Amino acid sequence: MIKKNQKINKILNFSLLFIVAFYFSLQKQNLATAQNNNINSEVIELISRIDRASSNKDLETLNQYISPQFSSEDGLDNQTFLSTLESLWNSYTNLTYTTNINSTEENQGQLIINTTTIIEGSKQENGETVNLLSEITARQTIENQQLVGQEILTEKTRITTGANPPDITFRLPESARAGQVFDLDAIVEDPIGNGLILGGIKEERVNASLFTNPQPIELDALSAGGIFKRVTISEGDHWYSAIFIRDDGTTMITQRVRVE
Repeated sequence: MIKKNQKINKILNFSLLFIVAFYFSLQKQNLATAQNNNINSEVIELISRIDRASSNKDLETLNQYISPQFSSEDGLDNQTFLSTLESLWNSYTNLTYTTNINSTEENQGQLIINTTTIIEGSKQENGETVNLLSEITARQTIENQQLVGQEILTEKTRITTGANPPDITFRLPESARAGQVFDLDAIVEDPIGNGLILGGIKEERVNASLFTNPQPIELDALSAGGIFKRVTISEGDHWYSAIFIRDDGTTMITQRVRVE
């Protein structure tokens, strides 16, 4: 029998903590690539320091690189950013980050860095392995060797548990205009057959409160191979989540749609 309420609440908490991970963890193997691409050596050194602090889960040192005036488009400030990050580190002790610097530019004394980060991790929870995989592109704003602003450009997170999590294809745009209509398709690629599978989707506008207080998703028994919905998006970035649960595994996907 699927313990759906217990399982879905845990997965939601994992997801919304996961996506606020610090996106500046440049792995050593990428330093040579950055140097070959003529990335400013001061940028490489700064990101390397942040990488060491993040890898060591050294919140005190990391705080030196986060401006007291830090703000993000998602409504996080210095305090909420660091406290949520600490909660993430308490939940997952083996996160790995692979970050590429896509571009850098200077603008009125500020350094703008565009990055793409892949974050992977897993943990044991009640005898089950929870696997995380996320890809995020972000725009970071640096001033006086501190992070003063962060803007998430694209974001997609997949979380799985169990021996045989459902194989899900999630289709929706990465960006849209306010008022635009589009189709959200969450397709279960595995045959459902006679087995029971529960599924649900959720739409929510991104805001700071959701990082620490994720809302539940209503689940229904599925008789077809997925969930299909036509969406009209309102102003502000939105998260769209789909979750599918069966006795031998669970898959949840969360994707940001950026409203331009």
